[in-house]
Amino acid sequence: MRPTFVQTSLRLEPELTGRFDRIAAEEGITRAAAMRLALRTYAEAAEQIGSSQRRLAHIAEYMQMAIDVIIREQYPEYRDRLVEETPRRVERYHGAA
Repeated sequence: MRPTFVQTSLRLEPELTGRFDRIAAEEGITRAAAMRLALRTYAEAAEQIGSSQRRLAHIAEYMQMAIDVIIREQYPEYRDRLVEETPRRVERYHGAA
């Protein structure tokens, strides 16, 4: 059974169209099939990156919370100094506060 498609218009630079034509010819597929493959690959990668970024954000937040609890409970005398030093280190090592 053939898949059902929704027709969509897209304007591309001639150079990019030529690239798709060359890829399609090498693969023995149509230009449209090459474009569908490229878009499908992009969409799958974008979804994976999005979930990876969320996972990293969860890990970072968990680690920050855990470290804050440890410092508050075991080393409370260092907490204010660490909080004050953080923006300076962000500026120094990352270029933004």
